[in-house]
Amino acid sequence: MIKIILILISSYFYLESANSSVKNQDSFKWQKISDTFLIDTKSFNVENPLIYFWVKTPFYEKRRLTINCSTIEERERYNQEYSRWKPVFPGDTKYEIVNQLCFLVNDKNFQKERRPPVWASQIIDNQAKKLKTVETSKIQKKIDDKYIDKKKILVD
Repeated sequence: MIKIILILISSYFYLESANSSVKNQDSFKWQKISDTFLIDTKSFNVENPLIYFWVKTPFYEKRRLTINCSTIEERERYNQEYSRWKPVFPGDTKYEIVNQLCFLVNDKNFQKERRPPVWASQIIDNQAKKLKTVETSKIQKKIDDKYIDKKKILVD
């Protein structure tokens, strides 16, 4: 009886390890916001008061979405042609982007959601990494500049 149980348990672990799949779908570049709307969570820009994202919908190629967080308006760019600025209304998928991410431009009218969806968390984390990289490079530049100044003084 014990042998049968051991065989069943060992075969379960063997079969479990034989199944391969993507374990962390959160790392995908394109994330679903809704059933028909995808957002690129890796390639985006935040420049106060604007945020820029690549988005896709079925039957359309990717296009650049620009959201103005100070006026809550949006426009899209496709092949260097821009749409007009349009307001973003509640209930629209783009309103969800405004709601989740406009706090990134340091606007006092927005705050971070307590539990953002996966796509928003990825963008927030990637923005934090970008800011940390920029800050690190600024510090390194200051250190390099001080070193060059000291070197000039010693040479003179």
